[in-house]
Amino acid sequence: MCLKFISSQLPRFCIRTVINIFEGEESDIGHYCSFVVLYAREDLLSKVKRIRQDSIEVVVGSVASFKPSYEFADVNHDGYGDMIFSFAENTSGNHFYNYFYVFDAETQTFEADTILFNLFHEQAISIYVGTREIIAGGATGYYGYAISKYRWNGKTYELYAEESKEEVYEIGLVRIRKELINGVWKIVESDTTPY
Repeated sequence: MCLKFISSQLPRFCIRTVINIFEGEESDIGHYCSFVVLYAREDLLSKVKRIRQDSIEVVVGSVASFKPSYEFADVNHDGYGDMIFSFAENTSGNHFYNYFYVFDAETQTFEADTILFNLFHEQAISIYVGTREIIAGGATGYYGYAISKYRWNGKTYELYAEESKEEVYEIGLVRIRKELINGVWKIVESDTTPY
């Protein structure tokens, strides 16, 4: 991933990112994504606001189903929008890669945040700015999930809850026999024959 920051003149500036995903020894380009975001502010002391976002996307090669996603959210709750890039390695979605670039108001640049990267790397994440929470985890099978809940403590995210659910179903043929008793159909016998 290449992150390029382009600064024009205050009070406006923009950023441009280019994402290339390669697969195999021959390094065929599987996905290309580029977008430009224009930020503006009224004066040097006011907050930066996102006023426009343009994107272009070209999908080629054998990993055309590989869809990177990006979003802008105030992930460190300082009043400025930050960039989050998320990737799934394969169609089952069990290998995730999350990259965080937080906005530094003093230097007017987006800086990679290694703490957030280490916390949430290789996990599916959902960001809830209003409640200052991040939920990481996801499905563990057809009928199960395992998630971890993190809450912002003013400096970083702390784990405050974990949930998991695993349901095992026996696959088989279900037989049900009903009889009409006193005008009502009732189940009188049922069994399951495993495959």
